[in-house]
Amino acid sequence: QKLFELDGVTLEFEDAALHAVAREAVERHTGARGLRSILERCMTDIMFETPSTGDIEKVVITEDCVTKKAPPEVVRGKSGKKALEA
Repeated sequence: QKLFELDGVTLEFEDAALHAVAREAVERHTGARGLRSILERCMTDIMFETPSTGDIEKVVITEDCVTKKAPPEVVRGKSGKKALEA
């Protein structure tokens, strides 16, 4: 969250997403490294896109990001318009 903050972006996690990450880590029998790996898989693309676009205000990691490998929800610009990133 702090790294996103440096780019002026708010990073949020839905409670369901956090539960899904924990559930997947338990199923894999992994510890903290497993948690990190799961989160990195969900966030890698958006972590690299965020600083380069400059118009992203908020990123929301949803349960679908974790369980279905869906892109995070992204709020761009000052209009507050929600968009899905690929």
